[in-house]
Amino acid sequence: MGVSSCPRRERGEKMNDLYLQFNKHRETGVNDFMNRYKFLIFFLFVIFSVGCSHKDTTPQDSLTPITVKTVKITAQPILIGKSYPGTVHPFQQVNLSTRLSGWVETINFSEGQSVTKGSVLLVLRNRDLQAKVTQAESNRKAAEVQYQNAQRDFQRIETLFNKGAATQKEMDDIRAAYVSAEAQYQSSLQMEQEAREMLQYSILKAPFDGVVSHKFVEVGDLANPGQTLMVIENTRQVKIRAKIPETEIGSLTTGTPVNVQIHPFTSDVFSGTLERIIPAGDPQSRQFDVEVMVQNPEGKLKSGMFARITVSGKGQNGLFVPRSALIRRGQLEGLFIVSRENKAHLRWVRSGREYGNQVEILSGLNPGELVVVTNVSQLRDGQLVEVSQ
Repeated sequence: MGVSSCPRRERGEKMNDLYLQFNKHRETGVNDFMNRYKFLIFFLFVIFSVGCSHKDTTPQDSLTPITVKTVKITAQPILIGKSYPGTVHPFQQVNLSTRLSGWVETINFSEGQSVTKGSVLLVLRNRDLQAKVTQAESNRKAAEVQYQNAQRDFQRIETLFNKGAATQKEMDDIRAAYVSAEAQYQSSLQMEQEAREMLQYSILKAPFDGVVSHKFVEVGDLANPGQTLMVIENTRQVKIRAKIPETEIGSLTTGTPVNVQIHPFTSDVFSGTLERIIPAGDPQSRQFDVEVMVQNPEGKLKSGMFARITVSGKGQNGLFVPRSALIRRGQLEGLFIVSRENKAHLRWVRSGREYGNQVEILSGLNPGELVVVTNVSQLRDGQLVEVSQ
């Protein structure tokens, strides 16, 4: 019995060890499972948090309108024929000066202001001249009274002489007095006229309706005889002077209609008439000057502007946009068209010839469409825009 009890104890101890090891492994497995479960829950939470915190990928720029300027496309005539460069000149121009030497006392107009014929532009200090006019007027009135008295005396003595009641000597004396009084009266008239003219030389007036283009003096300056004080221009119509080669001058005749483009109004075509052909050419350049008259009631055209005249007239109509409206990407050219929803849509086009700052569009554009001409580089297709005037 004593011998057989040892094996049973050993077996019991082994069973206990196995049970402890099993429990240990079971606890380890459960812990591993729980750790993996917790990690999975944490990973999913991170993904969910990132997904929820992600903002809308729609660019906010497309929702914020960009302010742009547009032009409405209209068909315009294309200039054809021979073109020549020229310069705008006023129809009338005068340099105002004075014959006197005096201090500038009053200036009534500045450069750029419009004037009417007879407007007083500038006055020199003229108190001494006004005094001379007053004195000359007084002398003329006195001489006039003496002349009238001498005329009455002459008529009275002449009547008596014809009746034999006056001698020849009386007649001769009264005639001499009458002639002298008349001469003095005429002299006083001349002196008064000269005094008034001298006074007028101190007052500069506009000789025609126009605009003050230059002013060379200020109040307090000393004006000298012959010095240009102001320049007045009449630009209600303008002259465009251009040079024509001698090989082509023979084909031109006065009265021919001429189309004119003026920088910076290159999108506009002004109508003019070939007014003059200067018969003497420049022997060095072999060119002849011509003058084209263009009406300018709105005053858009200023003297000194660059012009281009075309003699043959208008051709077919075309569509034009400012060069600033075009975008280029490689070999492609495009424009942004504004839709009714105030969105800018990219439109690929094909361009043609350039006329100054304007580019002809051969295809891809229709009359009446609004083309963006400013802030083009900031736009993309579908961008919301706000059109400013």
